[in-house]
Amino acid sequence: MVDQMKAFIADNYPAPATPNFRAVSNYMWINREDCIHMSDMLKGNIVWTDEIKARVVDMCRKGMRYKDIGKQLSPNLSAAKVVA
Repeated sequence: MVDQMKAFIADNYPAPATPNFRAVSNYMWINREDCIHMSDMLKGNIVWTDEIKARVVDMCRKGMRYKDIGKQLSPNLSAAKVVA
């Protein structure tokens, strides 16, 4: 699904154009906010909710490294953003 979204945005909204996430969500048949969230995760941008922070704490307790935790949360999230 991520690849499908990336391809659709690349074909229809070449940089630096801002994607129309209503059109993207209609194309993919998923919620607009989910499209925006997926797009942000691909850029390595995370909204640090209490739920996500709890997941990070749980993964740390299981012995995961920050680099691996970052990859669990977002494909492009660096370890430095997780440590913060």
